[in-house]
Amino acid sequence: WLAQAADGIAKAHAAGIVHRDLKPGNIMVTSDGFAKVLDFGLAKLTELSDADPDATNAPTVAHDRTSEGMVVGTAAYMSPEQVRGKGVDHRSDIFSFGCILYEAATGRRAFAADSSIETMHKVLNDTPVPVEEINARVPAELRRLIRRCLHKNPEQRLQSMKDLALELREIEAEYDALSASASSGSLSSAASVAVAIPKRSSLLPWIVTGVVVLAAMALAWWSLRRGNPRVESFQNMRMTTLTSSGDVADATLSPDGRYLAYISDRAGKRTLTVRQVATGSDVVIVPPRDALLGFPSFSPDGNYLFYTVPRPDRQAYKSLYQVPSLGGQPNEIAFDVDSRASLSPDGRQLVFVRHASTPAPDRLIVLDIGKRQERILAEIAKPVDFLGSPSWSPDGTQIAAVLGDTGPGPQVTIALFDPRDGRRRDWVNLARTFPTSVTWVHRGTALAVSGQFLATSIYRHIVLYPYPEGRPSRVTNDFNDYGNVSASLSDETLAAVRASKSTFIYLADADGPTVRRLTTATGPENSFTQATPSDTGTILCSSPRNGVLQVWAIDTDGGAPRALTGMDSFAFNPTSAAGVIAFDHLDSTGIQVWLMNAGGGSLRQLTRDARSQVVELSRDGRHVIVESETPGNLELISAADGRVLRHFDGSSGAATFSPDSRFLVVGRPESDAQGIQRNRFEIFPVEGGAATSVVRPPANATDFRWAPDGRSVTYLDRSDPAWNVFRSSLDGSGPTPVTHVTDGRIVKHAWSPDGRRLGILVRTGERVDLWMTDPEGGKPVRVTQISPEVVSSFRWMPDSRRLVVEASTRPSDVVLIREFR
Repeated sequence: WLAQAADGIAKAHAAGIVHRDLKPGNIMVTSDGFAKVLDFGLAKLTELSDADPDATNAPTVAHDRTSEGMVVGTAAYMSPEQVRGKGVDHRSDIFSFGCILYEAATGRRAFAADSSIETMHKVLNDTPVPVEEINARVPAELRRLIRRCLHKNPEQRLQSMKDLALELREIEAEYDALSASASSGSLSSAASVAVAIPKRSSLLPWIVTGVVVLAAMALAWWSLRRGNPRVESFQNMRMTTLTSSGDVADATLSPDGRYLAYISDRAGKRTLTVRQVATGSDVVIVPPRDALLGFPSFSPDGNYLFYTVPRPDRQAYKSLYQVPSLGGQPNEIAFDVDSRASLSPDGRQLVFVRHASTPAPDRLIVLDIGKRQERILAEIAKPVDFLGSPSWSPDGTQIAAVLGDTGPGPQVTIALFDPRDGRRRDWVNLARTFPTSVTWVHRGTALAVSGQFLATSIYRHIVLYPYPEGRPSRVTNDFNDYGNVSASLSDETLAAVRASKSTFIYLADADGPTVRRLTTATGPENSFTQATPSDTGTILCSSPRNGVLQVWAIDTDGGAPRALTGMDSFAFNPTSAAGVIAFDHLDSTGIQVWLMNAGGGSLRQLTRDARSQVVELSRDGRHVIVESETPGNLELISAADGRVLRHFDGSSGAATFSPDSRFLVVGRPESDAQGIQRNRFEIFPVEGGAATSVVRPPANATDFRWAPDGRSVTYLDRSDPAWNVFRSSLDGSGPTPVTHVTDGRIVKHAWSPDGRRLGILVRTGERVDLWMTDPEGGKPVRVTQISPEVVSSFRWMPDSRRLVVEASTRPSDVVLIREFR
């Protein structure tokens, strides 16, 4: 019946009619079994009584006019834009229909209060109780559809009532086969996954974030050759949302389950807060600050909280702080900490990971908190790295840590270390998995692991590994991204950060303010990311379909996106120049670099190593910089025949071509007099020979680019309050300022191909917009004003007049998971 009603509304929308008052009372079923939608156009208007207990058949709120500023509709089924008195379109009907679907699935109204005013307040500000908490039998597919209808922002809703009708009919046809065990939540794209990256290589941001993110999938995919353990689903699991701010970056549950420490990230500032789980009351421990707070963890008794903060003078290094859980003076207790700290059961010691640049080994460090004394528990030689954070067992006898082999014959393993002498025992081989966090569960009876399990999904999930047998059982099974997982040791409760990301691609005019959206998305499952222009005028990007990433092409003058790669393997990280497209190709044999022509034809494999990824393609299309085998090993490869022309060992993993394609700059780590590492940049001729010059930028420099003149490099200096752009010449002179921003902070910059303009992303408050200035840093002009999405990246089109812009939303909150056994 609801599918029939949706079909009828879709026909009205096709005729330009918006109902504006959809509710159960306006859908009738005839004697011959067909659903009819009544009362189009708000023809009959009567005053709504605040005391009416049943909004299902409530009369409509009446006003003499229906222009913008007038509120019309039935309070419990109004869209947020109706409540605000704004102009509405067909997406308002989709929200109202979502309210009807919610009521049909649960028997309760999505938004209910004692008066219409209070109800409308809930429509604007509250999120309905998750469907599964009321009716656990509702299939996950229907729950997902309801959520997509009930987005507050019309741009984030399902965009077509016809699509809604089609999905309802598919659910109806397959209802008996659908599972209600999948957990609830919005979808998340693979590109939203947050991967822990060693600090030394994270200094060079011209390596696209998506490349690093999707490299994580490569590590997991390599394990395809090892088989896949059976994964079970949980039938009685309960999941509840603990926060509702939508800006949680990290969180951890106290061992007794009473408190949750979470880090919120709003307007570029991070806040550390402790919430009492039972009452929902919050105490701010660290007020909003620019520093990148991270890795919260509790002491076993819950009295102390630990977290990391980058050193102001050495942004690549983090210090570990200890603070009373309900507030007090933080104390620095360790330096150079690259993971979450896990406490011993007696609270006297903690363990963490310290990453090192190639070829130095990663280390597992145990700290005596009272004495402030460190000891090296274990060292892991390259190409093996510690992944994520370690976890000390509740009985104190072992420390679990994840090891990832990124060289030939890669594998990912949960290893158990003796905290007394560091003896290692490899416990579980995680086939097809790239883990991001691991934690012991109640009484040490299992380990909960969050990460990508590519046998079933490209999104991060939570899987339980019972100890000691290690047979995996699935905890989550949806399209959400589940970040750090933590556990209460007093009962069987898990906490995790659940996030969803939807991304849109825009085409912006460098002269502003014209911005045109090129893609639409009803959720992360069909978002397009990693947008990059080709010299043919199309936009290349990545997007998942049926769990497989493909490379797509989008015409700037309109038309549907078209896939350039197939469904037999993962394809991502496209880059294009001179009619050549280079991209990363992931299958059961590993990850290699492939090439194809601008139309998607003539596919050929360029590299043959077990692990190779594109860093950059030269503008003339003749050469490709590839990161090969072990991170930090770079190769310059001929695009014509795949010959390795140059090899660079021990780099920081970053390199880029000069504008004329004749030179490349390679980053290398070096230590200063205090033993603190920083990057130097060596300039090499592409055709061969030794380095012609060396640039040593400030220690807090980031986002390096070749300047248009080819004789200098530009970068953001994070020591500057606004992170302005500075320039250093290859002859060693500089740095000199390029931009002079005083309001906000620059987070990214890029020069136009003709060198006449400089684009900068500026964060001001909660907004991130693209601005334009000239090579002399004249007064910037704002190019974009996109909302509610946040601009995350941009790239210049070849004509130097337009830019490809990515903007996204990524709501994230903490969920509690119970009855997951």
